[in-house]
Amino acid sequence: SLDVTYPYAMNTWHHVVAVGDGNGIRIFLDGVQAGSGGTVTANYAASASSFSVGGGGIYDATGNFFNGQIDEVVAYHRALSVGEIQSLYQAGLTPAGFSVLPFVKTDIGAAMSNINASAYIRFPITVPDPLSISLLSGRGAFTIAGWIKPAATPGARIGLFGQNDCVEFGFISGTTMQCWTPSGGSLD
Repeated sequence: SLDVTYPYAMNTWHHVVAVGDGNGIRIFLDGVQAGSGGTVTANYAASASSFSVGGGGIYDATGNFFNGQIDEVVAYHRALSVGEIQSLYQAGLTPAGFSVLPFVKTDIGAAMSNINASAYIRFPITVPDPLSISLLSGRGAFTIAGWIKPAATPGARIGLFGQNDCVEFGFISGTTMQCWTPSGGSLD
């Protein structure tokens, strides 16, 4: 195994990525590879558990919730290249680059243009086969990534994103991240 230290201060946003390509596992922090390890495997195990974000099914069937914010989580059924991982990271740093003023129909539109804000909007999404996007089970390759902002030093076995007993990505201590798979070894 290989220890990958999470060196950042609490309450700061950082991009974290775990990649399995059948030859091993790699972790990237802010677009830079922080470590690699694991063993060769044809697939990264099977699990009936759902893909989870923020705990509650990562590392254990329940609990282990992340204390902080998580944004822009993605899961791919393939191993992204280093260039693609760096592009994901850079895209998160770069604002959209266009004014939202034409779409904001209030008298405070100018004050809101190109300003980070939060809105809670619900709209229906139809997914023809949710299992095809929610499970990493039996895959020969994967990439899971997202932005995290820990509010406090993570405790032991705190899940970020993954699928219990298949591909699990999170903290195993306050400063150590781990991507664990039963078939492909573990990177911690």
